[in-house]
Amino acid sequence: MFYVGTPPWHELGTRFERPPRDSSEAIHAARLNWRVRKEPLLAEDPDGNIPVPNKYAIVREDRRIVLGIVSGEYQPLQNEEAFRFFDGIIDIGAAEYETAGALGSGENIWILVKMKAEPMLIAGFDEVQKYILLVNSHDGSSSVHIRFTPIRVVCQNTLTVAMHKGTRLRAIVHRHGLHRRLEEARQLLESIVNTYRDIERHFDLMAKVKVDGKRLQEYIEAVFPMPKTAIEMGGKEEHERVLSLRDEAARLFTDGMGNRNPSIEGTLWAAYNAVTELVDYKYRQWRDLKNRLRDIWLGEGSTIKVQAYREAVARLNTWG
Repeated sequence: MFYVGTPPWHELGTRFERPPRDSSEAIHAARLNWRVRKEPLLAEDPDGNIPVPNKYAIVREDRRIVLGIVSGEYQPLQNEEAFRFFDGIIDIGAAEYETAGALGSGENIWILVKMKAEPMLIAGFDEVQKYILLVNSHDGSSSVHIRFTPIRVVCQNTLTVAMHKGTRLRAIVHRHGLHRRLEEARQLLESIVNTYRDIERHFDLMAKVKVDGKRLQEYIEAVFPMPKTAIEMGGKEEHERVLSLRDEAARLFTDGMGNRNPSIEGTLWAAYNAVTELVDYKYRQWRDLKNRLRDIWLGEGSTIKVQAYREAVARLNTWG
């Protein structure tokens, strides 16, 4: 992967002194200028290989390794196609590449762009930068999707607040000349601006909603529900794990980075950020930083953050 400027919190990748100018430069900086192909899956047999019905291997061509097994309906999206998705808003100066890379052997690739717009200022001081994350899998584990991933500057928390699954990029990737490309860029930018307007409104409202002990308990229990296995089957270890997560989130509600400011102390905004800080920094002991990044952006950590956002938004009308 590559990153621009200051090393990111995950401390991975190669530094790039300036943002790449376009998708071609970005894909080379991230060393993702390789392709995949779909090959029929065969079962080895002494009398000749046997085709496996409706099963195919996704092969990374430059290394000749299998990234995943998919069905016949699966159509791979090449890295260069995914990268071109952002070229339109890059060209019109609305965004710039921040980082891009791959996890594992290339099973998942991502592109993170930073919107060149004024940051959100929650409660008049809490700065949140606007980012868009595109993720594509080459192992069939998920469809291409876009996530709005604002970052709270004071603690570098990634606030995964909205997820758009199943985005069909082939209908959006620019293949029809400059005029069509610029028009699609404007439509994409309008959609991003409108979504971030809603996000900022929700964040501002969260900072105005006071949360007492009872409300905090209700919110945290909704974000970290007790699994049925822990309740019905006596899963002691899972039961204790959930209780530990709840306790840590409650502690970060008051002690978390940036939550002591009088403007947001004791608010729903502080409660929401307690969960995101827990996921980014305290949630579990990762074996390495790569596993940490995978979990926060693509795994259980991301799911928890989305749940935290939804539960907070759901309480704005009843608590506000």
